[in-house]
Amino acid sequence: MRAVVGKLEIDQVSAAIAGLPEEFRTAASLYFLDDFSYQQIAETLGIPVGTVRSRLHRGRALLQLKLWQIAEDHGLVRAGAASPAREEP
Repeated sequence: MRAVVGKLEIDQVSAAIAGLPEEFRTAASLYFLDDFSYQQIAETLGIPVGTVRSRLHRGRALLQLKLWQIAEDHGLVRAGAASPAREEP
């Protein structure tokens, strides 16, 4: 999946993050776009570090599916190729 993400533009990744549900979007944005640590995210949002880890884990699963779809739409991966497992948060 990292190879696919490397081929996407930052605005495509940002758009995928923006499409996440709020509880995952904020943590993912701070982590992936602003390079915050788990501790910094926890302090910024006023939540425990364990909650940050949980939100990022679930957010990554959703983000992976969104990025895979973008990659398929742009011909970066073959439609119908083995896509990431569909995991519900």
